Amino acid sequence: LPMQALAYEIPSGEIAQWTLPIVAPARIGLYWTEWQMARDGDAFGDKASSLVAVTPEGEIDIDIAALLEQWLDELQREIEDRFDQFLQDLAD
Repeated sequence: LPMQALAYEIPSGEIAQWTLPIVAPARIGLYWTEWQMARDGDAFGDKASSLVAVTPEGEIDIDIAALLEQWLDELQREIEDRFDQFLQDLAD
């Protein structure tokens, strides 16, 4: 996994800000990105996640309705998968 070192140690309760570079996939669609803090390779704290919409570069005639429908279908499947995983975690 990609790591980005901080320029200095951040005391507990303090706020730090940095840039996280990402590269969009070549295929259009909706993608989840997740980030989590780590110290010496050990993850801690909550994961930060975001939904990223990748659209065709430079394309003028985009069927937005079809694209949104595709994205909503993908999002629905992702939600169902995450909910199923949540239920499985509760059962374990």
